[in-house]
Amino acid sequence: MVEVDGGVEVIGPDGAVPVTTLFGDNDELIVYQQMWYDGAPHQGKCEGCTTAAWQPDDSVYLAARGVSFAILTVGEWSEVERIVDFMGYRAPWYSVRGLDVPIGGAMGNLQCYLRRGDRVFLTYSTTGRGIEGEAVPRAP
Repeated sequence: MVEVDGGVEVIGPDGAVPVTTLFGDNDELIVYQQMWYDGAPHQGKCEGCTTAAWQPDDSVYLAARGVSFAILTVGEWSEVERIVDFMGYRAPWYSVRGLDVPIGGAMGNLQCYLRRGDRVFLTYSTTGRGIEGEAVPRAP
């Protein structure tokens, strides 16, 4: 585990909030770091990330086990908000533009965090777009 600054602010629908807010009442947080291309329309975003963003669309299962979920991206919030609304995503999204690793940084990854009081720890991180499944062709 690596301790990170839980007071770092991310931008969401309610403005700037500290990362600790993303946990809600839970001690664990899973975030997907969505790749972003400034100015690209929804169909011009990363296809793998778009698929990954839909996978945890209903995080009731996670919440019942004390785990929160959020999607982070480096896009400007005003652009992110438009895409999230257009796509109908239900998971909470936040902009981490300008933040360094591990809260910001490389996108296309899955990260897990643990909160103990006001302290936040990075406990797991994929690399190289590590959660995308390999496409399997269907038989005709």
